[in-house]
Amino acid sequence: MFVKSDGLALDVFDLLSRLKTFLAARGWTINDESVSTLQIQRGPNRFFSLRAFNNTLPDDPAFPFGIAGIALRGATGYELAGGFSGQPGRPELDEDMMLLPYGQKYVFLDDGYMVWVATEVAAGFWQHLCFGRIISSWQTTFFGGSLRMSYDIDSVLKQTNVPLASASTGSTCYVLNEHTGGWAKWFNSDAQTGDLATTHGLNSSFYGFPNYSLNNGDGILARARSAFTGLTMLVPIQFFGGQGGKWRYIGNLQYAFVVNMRELFAERTYTVGSKQYYVLPFGKKPEPFHHDSTVGKGLGIALRIA
Repeated sequence: MFVKSDGLALDVFDLLSRLKTFLAARGWTINDESVSTLQIQRGPNRFFSLRAFNNTLPDDPAFPFGIAGIALRGATGYELAGGFSGQPGRPELDEDMMLLPYGQKYVFLDDGYMVWVATEVAAGFWQHLCFGRIISSWQTTFFGGSLRMSYDIDSVLKQTNVPLASASTGSTCYVLNEHTGGWAKWFNSDAQTGDLATTHGLNSSFYGFPNYSLNNGDGILARARSAFTGLTMLVPIQFFGGQGGKWRYIGNLQYAFVVNMRELFAERTYTVGSKQYYVLPFGKKPEPFHHDSTVGKGLGIALRIA
């Protein structure tokens, strides 16, 4: 189950400092730190680099202010001289969580396998980072975020996506291939012609994930909502990878589920039988509620805390 810590941060650098304190108390090894960077490790093969940045794109006419945020990347090891950009085995791209100047509220959750970080960047609008280990025979490392930093985005809020699901200019989950030592975009909708296809020899004409995977928006919505009652189901977050021209189930996230936010409220704890789940939306819950009226499609995350 997740252990939760929440509060208010003064800025992104204070947020990173508070996250370091939380992770250290939860058993993570702090390999290196500065005001703006953090190198962390859990176990012998889970390494992550985090960087706080401020006043990005201050001269971009699309933005009335500079953007602040937290960038995250996985790695396959740690080198003292590597800094944020030079750690071994890092993928090419970051996954970012953008914070607007008025974003102060945060929630940290850790279950011993993975960490979930969420911040309220505007009233009722939440962005997310997550990283850790998939529960499976591979015991593999993953990380994902709300979006990827890009110089051509029109609005940070419009670019927020469901962490771990693909989007053309948004989030992508990276999973470490334990057999090759490389990172694959396991939930990227272009994977059939990208690194996943190269790694596993998939036919370029082969397309699509199982319709019950998080990548398939229609499939996950069909299982997360009821148009008649508004009832919400706890939908497992499952990982699939291609091998030999077929999709193979890799594993799932323990204690983390996708939910329909229609009848739920952010920052509430809901009891299901003997279990309790803490709920946050992806982006902002639309009012009046409509699944296609906002990025995130009216979905949220439910994290078991008791």
